[in-house]
Amino acid sequence: MGRISAGAGLTPKLHESDTKTHRGAITKQGSRVLRWALVEGESRNHGGPVLAANYHVIAKRRGRNKA
Repeated sequence: MGRISAGAGLTPKLHESDTKTHRGAITKQGSRVLRWALVEGESRNHGGPVLAANYHVIAKRRGRNKA
């Protein structure tokens, strides 16, 4: 999944200097269609069984769109 994420621009920006590391927002430097498909597929799946319980707790408290 790492190569697909990087190709879609879903990986965070990373700036390193010696021992300091700054991680930024996603780069959005890839295919918009691939990025859309990956995000849409994951949102339909709610992260699978591992994240489903957390999704439902957050969705109940804050709403489906924010979860």
